[in-house]
Amino acid sequence: MGKKNKRHDVDKSALSKEGQISDYLRDIILSSLEFEKERGDSLNRYVDNLMVTITILSVAYLAPLDYISNIQGLEEVYGISTRQILFVYLILLGLLGCALVIAVSAIFLRSNIALASPSEQFDRYSTTYKEACDEGGQIRERDLLKSYCSSLNITYRAYLLKHNNMWKRLKISTGLTVLSLIMAFVFLSHLLLTLL
Repeated sequence: MGKKNKRHDVDKSALSKEGQISDYLRDIILSSLEFEKERGDSLNRYVDNLMVTITILSVAYLAPLDYISNIQGLEEVYGISTRQILFVYLILLGLLGCALVIAVSAIFLRSNIALASPSEQFDRYSTTYKEACDEGGQIRERDLLKSYCSSLNITYRAYLLKHNNMWKRLKISTGLTVLSLIMAFVFLSHLLLTLL
C-alpha cells in the first residue's frame, strides 16, 4: 500500500508541475497576442502623429507662397520665375499628398481576425481527445493548451500580417515626408541665398 501511495503522490506532483507549466505557457500565449494588439495601437498613434505632421508642414509650406510670389522683380532681377517656384511647390505638396494618402491607407488596412469556427474547434478537441484515449491515458492540460494555441494562431497571424503591412506603408509615408522637408530646406536656402 505504501508504494501505491508514493506512486500516487508522484503522479500528483507531476500533474501539479504540468499544470504550472500549462499556466505559464497560457500566459505566454496570451502575452504574445496582447503584444501584437499593443503594436497595432502604437502604429495607430504613429499614423495620427504623421498625419498631424503632414498637415502642419503643408500649412508651413503654403504660408510664405504669397510673400514669395509678391517679390518685385523676382524673375528680372533674381532670375527666378514664378513657374519654377510653382513647380517646386507642386513637388513639395505632391510628396506630402502622397505621404498623406499612404498614411491614411495604413489606417484602413483590415485584418481578417477570427477564431477557428466552432466545428473546427470541436474537431481539434476531438482529435486531441481521441489521440489521448488511443495512448491509453486521459486528456492532459497540455493537450488542451495545444488545441487552444492552434485556435488563436489564426488571430495572431492576422494581426501580424496587418501590422507588418501597416509598418511598410508608414515607412514609405515617413520617407516621403522627410524627402519633402529636405527639398523644402534646399529650395528655401537657395531662394534666400539668391535674394541676398
